[in-house]
Amino acid sequence: MLVDMHLHECTFSTDSFLHLEEIVSIAKEKGLDAICITDHDSMGLRERAEAYSREIGYPIFVGVEFFSLWGDITAWGIDGIPDHRIDAQDFIDLVREKDGFCVSCHPFRNNNRGLREHLRDVHGLNGVEVLNGSTPLEDNQMALRFCRELGLKAIGASDAHVPQQVGKYVTRHLDGQRLRRCHRILSGTFQETGAPCAGLLFHGALSYAIFMQENCSNIPQEALLRRKKILKIWRSGKLGIDIFPAREYGNANNFKCPIARSGR
Repeated sequence: MLVDMHLHECTFSTDSFLHLEEIVSIAKEKGLDAICITDHDSMGLRERAEAYSREIGYPIFVGVEFFSLWGDITAWGIDGIPDHRIDAQDFIDLVREKDGFCVSCHPFRNNNRGLREHLRDVHGLNGVEVLNGSTPLEDNQMALRFCRELGLKAIGASDAHVPQQVGKYVTRHLDGQRLRRCHRILSGTFQETGAPCAGLLFHGALSYAIFMQENCSNIPQEALLRRKKILKIWRSGKLGIDIFPAREYGNANNFKCPIARSGR
């Protein structure tokens, strides 16, 4: 299952130019199986997103990109967030208390909003964004090195604020049954107690960060063809634990040259 785990919708992320319906439309066109809305310091879209998800039968999970005192952390499976900035460890502890799932997003992007070396100082993160669609390749590579050192899940996400970014990087979740179960919970056709839906989805799921969007002008952009290429590479064993940057390896002939390997 392919999931873009970091997207911004314009209602509560004022720097975004994307409406929810547009995000879903693009995600479907590109062959994504679900999306996550992670607005800046807000989960205000949750009610509307869950209603729209039920209406169209497409999984939409609402988390948050919370700006802690040490940097941005994306989180899912929680009911709400603090109304002011708090220490990164305190926020991680809050997420863990709720059986949620939290990720250090773009930790090394040069905008003073990443955890950077503080990744080594906090405890309880579930993953690290090793492919962020709005972050330079060298900063993503540094994030991957820390992710492997700390033994965390490798997460890919677009961090999209504009249409052309949606689905640039995604996370492949191997447990499709888990995702479908979570969507049934969201749609009200399945009752579940304990961890909130998004926490149920991401906890324990094997995931790999991969590229999704080709940037080479000579590569056909039809979603079906793109999806077939990716599936072909998965079956060949060249993807799954390999992470590819779209700009460097947008041509299908270059897939034999991964930049990194991550098996978590």
